[in-house]
Amino acid sequence: MAETLWPSRDAVGQVVLHGDVRRRVTGVVAFDRCYRVLDDPGPCAWRAILPGGSSRYLSVHTRGDPLEVVPAFRELVRDLTPDAAVAEETSLSAYVADRTGSHRVAAFASMALAVLCIVLLAAGCVSVFLSLVKDSLREIAIRMALGASNTRLTRRIVFQGLLLTGAGSILGVGGARIVALRVGGELYGVETMDPTAFIVGPLMVILVGLVSVYASALAATRTTPSSHLGSE
Repeated sequence: MAETLWPSRDAVGQVVLHGDVRRRVTGVVAFDRCYRVLDDPGPCAWRAILPGGSSRYLSVHTRGDPLEVVPAFRELVRDLTPDAAVAEETSLSAYVADRTGSHRVAAFASMALAVLCIVLLAAGCVSVFLSLVKDSLREIAIRMALGASNTRLTRRIVFQGLLLTGAGSILGVGGARIVALRVGGELYGVETMDPTAFIVGPLMVILVGLVSVYASALAATRTTPSSHLGSE
């Protein structure tokens, strides 16, 4: 609020109109989120606790477990203001956990979906590459019969699989970029174009594809040409 109203001046001593009441600034705090824990910082202010029948919130900084000082704090309030009563108390960690519960549930659900996607990705890669190798068994058998080594055939199959995986990764990164730009407002603590996500994700896809195509290539080259041609 101080940066918004008085960007080039000292806020202490300035007067702000709050409704019909003129209030003078007596200090500026570094805390930047007043209402919701995960919201962007916005203007806010704290007022002095004034006499009246409404409830007020008081923040107390303690050393150690804050709930251990609750009995002493209640006694202090009773001694200073016998008409006041402490209705409830909570620690900052419990308050933050309560306010961020829905966000943590959403994060856990997103993580579970991500793990499921990785499992489906692995299963899909294995199925696709096994199918591609199976369709090429006749070609593989002929090459083996003409003297091609297993190492050379395996390298050729892996290279073809990596080309498909690389093309899919490029398309996936482009689609992820479009989605990220649309859901950027829902992200917290993560940039829309987070370099870690856009690097680790494709690398994981390529790694899964590499393992899948390598396993398929080994399965195809460990048999004899006659068995491939006989199955035809």
